[in-house]
Amino acid sequence: MPLKECFDKEISYWKAVITEPIEISALDKIYILEPVDKWSVGETLFNRKYSCLEHPGCVQCCLAFHGFFQKSLLPQGVIEKIELLNHSSIIAKIKDIKIEYLIAGGATEPEFMCPLNDQETGSCPIHKFNPISCTFPLVNFRYMKRGEVSGVTFCQKTFGRNWLVQCPVEFEQCKTFEEFDAHVLWRFRKFEIYMNAIGISHRASELVEFIADEAQKFYTAKPKKKQMRNEKERKDKLDERYEGGLW
Repeated sequence: MPLKECFDKEISYWKAVITEPIEISALDKIYILEPVDKWSVGETLFNRKYSCLEHPGCVQCCLAFHGFFQKSLLPQGVIEKIELLNHSSIIAKIKDIKIEYLIAGGATEPEFMCPLNDQETGSCPIHKFNPISCTFPLVNFRYMKRGEVSGVTFCQKTFGRNWLVQCPVEFEQCKTFEEFDAHVLWRFRKFEIYMNAIGISHRASELVEFIADEAQKFYTAKPKKKQMRNEKERKDKLDERYEGGLW
């Protein structure tokens, strides 16, 4: 994906939590972001969990996308590791605020082997410091506007990146709030840290509380008469439609 499109994705998450319109200058472009009025949660946010760490050695997203690492959040050791890669940097400006990003990824060689990955385990030493767009790869912020009211729904998509870059992730259900906390909610907590480092007014802490409250309601509610099909059934059905030429 081109560099500017990757940065578009990076800052698209901001819209969900900013409290006032902001203007961002970066990559020879001016971005205007408007805050949303409403939040909502799709059921798929609770019914799906995944971890990139379950697939050591995978570099599919590193090949396809440029990662924008917020430098102020990185330990010096991680900065030094990123500098071993073919990287560059940019400055994003919001009034008198300057945010420096280190850019890594977006390699084009299909046989690319990341030099940072552990040779024995394939594990990535900087994965937990990854950009916010890598923290939310399969968590979708779906923006919409009806009349004068704008909103965002938080959900998860089974397909998309899986087909686009052959992502090996297979979703499982979060059966308890504790599982949801460990697999999904922590991503929103990291988002709060990310927004704090930017230095603009935001509601990320309120979003963490909102997602947690909605999750508690979901996991304590009585089972519905008609349960959502499990992920394997969904995938099989979609495969049948695809093979039958119904797309």
